[in-house]
Amino acid sequence: PIIEGAARSYPALDITIAQGNLDEALVSALTVFHKDYDAVLSRGGTADSLEEQFSLPVVSIGVSAVDIMRCLASLDAAQDRVAAVGFSSILTSVPTAAELLNRPIACFPFDYEDELDDTLDEVERQGYRVVLGDTASCLAARTKGLEAHLLSSGPESVQDALDTLQLVLSAQRRSAEHVNLLRDVIR
Repeated sequence: PIIEGAARSYPALDITIAQGNLDEALVSALTVFHKDYDAVLSRGGTADSLEEQFSLPVVSIGVSAVDIMRCLASLDAAQDRVAAVGFSSILTSVPTAAELLNRPIACFPFDYEDELDDTLDEVERQGYRVVLGDTASCLAARTKGLEAHLLSSGPESVQDALDTLQLVLSAQRRSAEHVNLLRDVIR
């Protein structure tokens, strides 16, 4: 719903929305890849995975310090020991949010999905019971009996990503125009 709402402010962009997590998103992207797409908008580990698989530009939707603070606002203030677990790209703003709130948040980043279980084992070994994380981290944390809270990208983060997407597409168009001009000159 956030992407759909934000997309209305970008009428020049023809956006197809497909939701999925990691492997689901990759399968979804592969099934529609035959269509004429210019770029992919995604987040976290899914964006990282798609970037490895496709030649199309992948614009990542971030998780800002404001997004993290929104997530923390739903927690009991007495829950001091909070761990942020997720793909590295999702956790970049955690230190800023922790500093602004003067609240310690331990970061446990990973770069590949197969590192998640070991990362959560370390979170448990260190005594954390509350986890902030991306979708994969929250699902896995709950299966281990940990309290998990999803780090969602808010409207501002989605808008920032759409702004970046517009810049990427504009640069692609200019580049294609230059290539066509050079072809015409060479002929």
